[in-house]
Parts: sequence; structure tokens; C-alpha cells
Amino acid sequence: MAASLACIGVMVFLANNEGTLTSRQMRRSGITNGLSFLRNAGMWSEIVLLTPAIGIMCDYWHQWYPTLGVIVAVLLGYIFTIAAYMVRLNTATYDSHVFRPGHIRVAGIVHFFYLLCVVSITLLFFFCTDARPHDVRIVTCLVALHVAIANIGVGLLRNNRVNLPTLGATAACWAFLAYAASS
Repeated sequence: MAASLACIGVMVFLANNEGTLTSRQMRRSGITNGLSFLRNAGMWSEIVLLTPAIGIMCDYWHQWYPTLGVIVAVLLGYIFTIAAYMVRLNTATYDSHVFRPGHIRVAGIVHFFYLLCVVSITLLFFFCTDARPHDVRIVTCLVALHVAIANIGVGLLRNNRVNLPTLGATAACWAFLAYAASS
């Protein structure tokens, strides 16, 4: 949990230095259609929902010893993170992670590796541990709610609408969580 909060703290520091922490900073930089770090519901969701989920999942770190499981989880996490960022980079809206379509800010690079770690830990938790059913239910609910807020909520904040790829990604994540929680 501390590492998650520290990483988010680094992103706050970088967003402040890059002028994307607040809407006022972004307007001063000439960005009028952007989503600042503090207005990004996904970032708040990472603090409130994902950090406790990471804490629960990391309680099972001692069961992650199969090296192959760790390698596969990191590779799958990398593929997922690349796909998520490809969608993000093709948006027409600036935010604290994307400088302009196709260009990642430094805070976005830190977030890329944060997301890679979170996805890898989530895969390891569901497929390489013998977690208590209660913990599986809590983690599933927290991660599913975060995915909805980070995808659908941010789309609503940015554009006052939700696009089809975002709904598809959210549905795919929910389907994965349902499958993983049941296995």
C-alpha cells in the first residue's frame, strides 16, 4: 500500500511540475480542453479503491514464488498496459498523463509503470495464490469499481459522453474479474 501511495505522490509532484495538477495550471499553459490531475476521477479512484485492493493482494506475495507465473503476469500486464495507453494516446483531450495526442507526459510514464505493476499483481493474486474467498470478493469489487470510474467516469468528465471502446474495455475487465474470481 505504501508503494502505491508513494507512486501516486510522485505523479502528483510531476503533474504539479508539468503544470497539469489543477485546471488553473492547465489554463495558464493554454490548455482549455484538458482534464487536470485533481479532476481525474481515475486518479482519485486509484487512491481510494485500488490502494486498499493492492494492500490485500500483496498480503499473498509469499505465494507468488513460481517464477513462470511472475514472468507470464508481467508479460500479460505489459500487453494490457500498452493496449490501454494506445487507446489513451489516441484521444483528442489533454490530461495530466497525455501532453497531446500521441505524446506521454513524465507523469504518464510513471503511471504506465504503476498500471503495469497493478495489472501484474492482480493477475498473480487471482491465478497464483490460494486467497481467502472473502479477500477475492473484496478485491474483485474494488477493482471492478475502479475500472468503471477510471474508464466510464473519466470519459464523462472529459467529453460528457462515453465512447464504445471504453465501454468494451470496461466490459472486458469485468468479464475477466468475474472469471478470475470464480476460478
